[in-house]
Amino acid sequence: MDAHHNIVRIVGIGASAGGLAALREMIQSLPSTGSLCYVIAQHVSPAHISMLMDLLMPFTQLKVEYLRDLQPPQAGTVYITPPNSDVSLERGVFRLTEPRQAIGPKPSVNHFFQSLADELGEQAIGIILSGTGSDGASGMRAIKAAGGITIVQDPGTAKYDGMPKAAIYTDSVDLILAASKIGPALARLLLATGDITPVLEEDRETEEYLQIGKLVRLNTAFKLSDYKPGTVRRRIARRMNILGMGSLAAYIDFLQSHKDESLFLMRDTFISVTSFFRDKEAFHALEGVINELVRNGENKKVIRIWVPGCASGEEVYSIAILFEEALVTQQRQGFQYMIFASDLDDGNIEKARAALYPR
Repeated sequence: MDAHHNIVRIVGIGASAGGLAALREMIQSLPSTGSLCYVIAQHVSPAHISMLMDLLMPFTQLKVEYLRDLQPPQAGTVYITPPNSDVSLERGVFRLTEPRQAIGPKPSVNHFFQSLADELGEQAIGIILSGTGSDGASGMRAIKAAGGITIVQDPGTAKYDGMPKAAIYTDSVDLILAASKIGPALARLLLATGDITPVLEEDRETEEYLQIGKLVRLNTAFKLSDYKPGTVRRRIARRMNILGMGSLAAYIDFLQSHKDESLFLMRDTFISVTSFFRDKEAFHALEGVINELVRNGENKKVIRIWVPGCASGEEVYSIAILFEEALVTQQRQGFQYMIFASDLDDGNIEKARAALYPR
């Protein structure tokens, strides 16, 4: 599906414990526009699903309906995902399927958000509200990597802050807001969409771009000029949209007075999308190489491995797991290896050192 010609913008909403109150607050503020469709993936028991419908309908002019399999997105509608089902967007329609995992939250917010990222790219919008656990965190990272918009309920206003905090921890969140402020933010973002993008995609170096590049280089050591100009300009347009900036000059002023904005722009441009054993074919090949190294290596020698651009560390620990499995299988307890990992983003290194990952 060509997302850019999709008139209806789809907003995915993930919530769990405490989510009913947050949804009620948020739904009162949602724009009743002819271009937005909302899908709620709420962890709720079959006994309480009717309560969700009854709680939401009185607070909105939008239509509130249960989602059906093969339902095409309809603007001005809030869809509620039935219990014990996973929801995804596939080829322009919503699909309801048996949960992929017997244990774990249902519906899976991660599964839903990943499908939005895959199908809609820069048009995807994901929102995480109150809830326990970490469902939705990797899905938010997928939406951010695709260039979409990610919004999280302010953990300080959430009854349960587990899901919001897990999403924020990924460094993939654009806006952190109270539930009642999310609707106005969506309205503003939609109004701004597309107004400045053509200007930013002009195929020429301008003084403004050079100045933005210098500021980012000064504050983060990253060189935007090493990246595709079209991509960089789209990311600049995205940051301007999120911040409500109407001109490059205004954005430059903001960069000069807010040093952390250089970091946010850099993270938007050089997005670190990673997971354990992410590229299965590459890791399968690497497993063979590691088994051979362990088999033929001398106990007195130390094998050294370097992982440049390690992001939040999942790849590093995946390689360590392969070495540990080879050592146990081949009974080579005397064998030694060292893994070095580096990344230009200090935040990534801190996460890799902590080695704490959501399930």
